[in-house]
Amino acid sequence: MRVALDGWTPRSAATAPRVYGTGVAIMISAVWFIIDSILSFNEETTTTGTLFFLAGTLELLIRPVIRLTRKTRIRTVSANSNTNDF
Repeated sequence: MRVALDGWTPRSAATAPRVYGTGVAIMISAVWFIIDSILSFNEETTTTGTLFFLAGTLELLIRPVIRLTRKTRIRTVSANSNTNDF
């Protein structure tokens, strides 16, 4: 049995969560920022470039907000399920 370090226990590859969308989301965000950079060179397209920058920033913000919401929800459900129902 492995010893846990600071409350952390290693997981095997079979039990580790699979995260496929992270790389795709980061690449899409990178594309938004590249388009913003290109459009910011011209004064006429600066506003459109700013909108692409905003889209990339919001895309980077969505995943942590979803994770935080999920963790908060799980803690709430776990706290409520510790009562003795039977």
